[in-house]
Amino acid sequence: MKKEVTDGKYIIRPYHSTDAESLFEAASESIAEVWPWMAWCHPQYVFSDSLSWIAHCYKAWEFGTEFNFLIEDAATDEYLGGVGINQIDYVNRYANLGYWVRTSAAGHGVATAGALLLARMAFDEGLNRVEIVMASGNHASYRVAQKTGARLEGTLRNRLWLHGRSHDVSIFSLTPEDLGMASATSAEEEFAARIYHITTAVAWEAAVATGEYTAPSLQTEGFIHCSLSRQMERSLNKFYGEIPEVLVLRIDPSKLAHRLVYEPADNDRFPHIYGTIPIEAVVEKIPLKKLENGYQWIAAPATPGPSQEGGGEG
Repeated sequence: MKKEVTDGKYIIRPYHSTDAESLFEAASESIAEVWPWMAWCHPQYVFSDSLSWIAHCYKAWEFGTEFNFLIEDAATDEYLGGVGINQIDYVNRYANLGYWVRTSAAGHGVATAGALLLARMAFDEGLNRVEIVMASGNHASYRVAQKTGARLEGTLRNRLWLHGRSHDVSIFSLTPEDLGMASATSAEEEFAARIYHITTAVAWEAAVATGEYTAPSLQTEGFIHCSLSRQMERSLNKFYGEIPEVLVLRIDPSKLAHRLVYEPADNDRFPHIYGTIPIEAVVEKIPLKKLENGYQWIAAPATPGPSQEGGGEG
């Protein structure tokens, strides 16, 4: 995920350790309004809770399980609230989007702006749907969802456990099309059905001789590292920066005989193949030479069928 985005009036950015005091002040003034709907903002909330939350945000970001941002005033840097993406389904490309705003900033469109900034960021990163869920009766959150342009999909019974009992919820959804953006299902978009692995010509020749490709990491880690196209240049220079020439294999996952799993690494999610790669799964071989300023990667134009993804992680 990106580190910071703005609409000119508001900014969303990841939490820093120095934000603990601002978070504590905002939460403390908002308990009466937020506590009925969000269990974390409880009457016994203390400063150490803010520190724990920020530490949690760091760890969740590292593992790619959640991406939490604060919302601040672009002109004054005042802490206004928070917005986050969680419950991420990387396979089906959707996630939950949540938000809250401190009491003194409520009613000025802060939550709507923050939610829209994060939804656009999520779609830029390859998600095709975000869900906004609130307990029945949370009218303020309901209005925010409406203002984002999200579509009400209905009521889910006993969907939320809050304050010791189950609650019905209203569920809204946003898609890229709702915000005038292209869906990540086209052949040009990332998170596609093809991935890349970086290797050498010698290793590929050995694979051709045996009928399947393997890598040292399969023995040491249990899987073969691959990457998406947006990760390609980073992978090339981080793991192969000392090698003057490499061979990039473009892989069609539909032809793999073993599991392909997207797993957290380097503040992102990388595709890992848990077994050897049949040579027939390699649909293109791309030789690359390192330039003076390192490797550069420009994804090839998409071809009919599954769209492209990029290079080896290590």
